[in-house]
Amino acid sequence: MDVFPILRMFLLGICSPEGKWIDYQTEKVYEGGWHRIEAGSLPIIMLVRDGSVLPHLKLAQSTAEMDWSKMSLKVYSADKKQAEGLVCLPADNRIQVVKVDCGKAKPQLLNQVEGTSLSF
Repeated sequence: MDVFPILRMFLLGICSPEGKWIDYQTEKVYEGGWHRIEAGSLPIIMLVRDGSVLPHLKLAQSTAEMDWSKMSLKVYSADKKQAEGLVCLPADNRIQVVKVDCGKAKPQLLNQVEGTSLSF
Protein backbone atom coordinates (compact mmCIF):
# COMPACT_ATOMS: atom_id res chain seq x y z
CA MET A 1 0.00 0.00 0.00
CA ASP A 2 1.48 3.29 -1.09
CA VAL A 3 -0.09 6.59 -0.14
CA PHE A 4 1.24 9.75 -1.74
CA PRO A 5 0.76 12.85 0.40
CA ILE A 6 1.72 16.25 -0.98
CA LEU A 7 5.50 16.23 -1.21
CA ARG A 8 6.09 19.13 -3.56
CA MET A 9 3.59 21.87 -4.20
CA PHE A 10 4.42 24.80 -6.42
CA LEU A 11 2.34 27.36 -8.28
CA LEU A 12 2.05 24.85 -11.13
CA GLY A 13 0.47 22.15 -8.95
CA ILE A 14 1.45 18.77 -7.60
CA CYS A 15 3.99 16.34 -9.02
CA SER A 16 3.18 12.65 -8.52
CA PRO A 17 5.54 9.74 -9.30
CA GLU A 18 5.14 7.49 -12.37
CA GLY A 19 2.10 5.26 -12.53
CA LYS A 20 -1.58 5.76 -11.85
CA TRP A 21 -2.78 7.56 -8.74
CA ILE A 22 -6.33 7.88 -7.42
CA ASP A 23 -7.58 10.87 -5.44
CA TYR A 24 -8.61 9.64 -1.98
CA GLN A 25 -11.64 11.94 -1.84
CA THR A 26 -12.90 12.17 -5.44
CA GLU A 27 -11.56 8.85 -6.82
CA LYS A 28 -10.42 10.69 -9.97
CA VAL A 29 -7.49 8.90 -11.64
CA TYR A 30 -4.24 10.72 -12.48
CA GLU A 31 -1.18 9.59 -14.43
CA GLY A 32 2.20 10.43 -12.92
CA GLY A 33 3.39 13.99 -13.52
CA TRP A 34 2.23 17.52 -12.82
CA HIS A 35 -1.41 18.19 -11.91
CA ARG A 36 -3.55 20.98 -10.47
CA ILE A 37 -5.75 19.34 -7.87
CA GLU A 38 -8.09 21.12 -5.49
CA ALA A 39 -8.68 19.75 -2.01
CA GLY A 40 -12.09 18.23 -1.33
CA SER A 41 -14.11 18.36 1.89
CA LEU A 42 -10.95 17.39 3.80
CA PRO A 43 -8.40 20.22 3.44
CA ILE A 44 -5.72 17.89 2.04
CA ILE A 45 -4.81 16.28 -1.24
CA MET A 46 -3.94 12.62 -0.93
CA LEU A 47 -3.26 10.39 -3.90
CA VAL A 48 -3.34 6.62 -3.45
CA ARG A 49 -1.35 4.31 -5.74
CA ASP A 50 -3.47 2.26 -8.15
CA GLY A 51 -3.93 -1.25 -6.73
CA SER A 52 -3.97 -0.26 -3.05
CA VAL A 53 -6.28 -1.29 -0.22
CA LEU A 54 -6.70 1.04 2.75
CA PRO A 55 -8.26 -0.26 5.99
CA HIS A 56 -10.72 1.99 7.84
CA LEU A 57 -12.08 1.82 11.39
CA LYS A 58 -15.28 3.29 12.76
CA LEU A 59 -14.80 6.80 14.12
CA ALA A 60 -13.85 6.88 17.81
CA GLN A 61 -13.33 9.67 20.35
CA SER A 62 -9.84 8.39 21.20
CA THR A 63 -7.47 5.66 20.10
CA ALA A 64 -8.36 3.75 23.29
CA GLU A 65 -11.93 3.42 21.96
CA MET A 66 -11.06 2.13 18.48
CA ASP A 67 -12.79 -1.15 17.62
CA TRP A 68 -10.13 -3.21 15.87
CA SER A 69 -12.40 -6.27 15.62
CA LYS A 70 -14.26 -4.81 12.62
CA MET A 71 -12.46 -3.18 9.74
CA SER A 72 -13.81 -1.92 6.43
CA LEU A 73 -11.63 -1.93 3.33
CA LYS A 74 -11.50 0.77 0.68
CA VAL A 75 -10.10 -0.47 -2.64
CA TYR A 76 -8.38 1.91 -5.05
CA SER A 77 -8.11 0.29 -8.47
CA ALA A 78 -8.17 1.90 -11.91
CA ASP A 79 -6.68 -0.88 -14.06
CA LYS A 80 -5.30 -3.42 -11.61
CA LYS A 81 -7.00 -6.83 -11.37
CA GLN A 82 -5.71 -7.30 -7.83
CA ALA A 83 -5.15 -4.81 -5.00
CA GLU A 84 -3.13 -5.16 -1.83
CA GLY A 85 -2.76 -3.47 1.53
CA LEU A 86 -1.22 -3.96 4.95
CA VAL A 87 -2.85 -4.27 8.37
CA CYS A 88 -1.08 -4.14 11.74
CA LEU A 89 -3.33 -4.77 14.74
CA PRO A 90 -2.18 -3.34 18.07
CA ALA A 91 -2.90 -6.64 19.87
CA ASP A 92 -0.12 -8.55 18.10
CA ASN A 93 1.92 -5.79 16.36
CA ARG A 94 2.34 -8.03 13.31
CA ILE A 95 2.00 -6.85 9.71
CA GLN A 96 -0.53 -8.85 7.69
CA VAL A 97 -1.20 -8.55 3.96
CA VAL A 98 -4.74 -8.04 2.64
CA LYS A 99 -5.36 -9.13 -0.97
CA VAL A 100 -8.45 -8.24 -2.99
CA ASP A 101 -9.62 -9.40 -6.42
CA CYS A 102 -10.73 -6.30 -8.36
CA GLY A 103 -11.49 -8.08 -11.64
CA LYS A 104 -15.20 -8.55 -10.95
CA ALA A 105 -18.14 -6.16 -10.45
CA LYS A 106 -17.63 -6.23 -6.67
CA PRO A 107 -14.25 -6.59 -4.95
CA GLN A 108 -13.66 -10.02 -3.40
CA LEU A 109 -11.40 -10.72 -0.45
CA LEU A 110 -8.71 -13.28 -1.32
CA ASN A 111 -7.44 -13.90 2.21
CA GLN A 112 -8.33 -13.30 5.87
CA VAL A 113 -6.55 -11.24 8.49
CA GLU A 114 -6.25 -12.83 11.92
CA GLY A 115 -7.81 -10.86 14.77
CA THR A 116 -10.40 -8.82 12.85
CA SER A 117 -13.34 -9.21 10.48
CA LEU A 118 -13.06 -7.46 7.12
CA SER A 119 -15.80 -5.99 4.94
CA PHE A 120 -16.17 -3.56 2.03
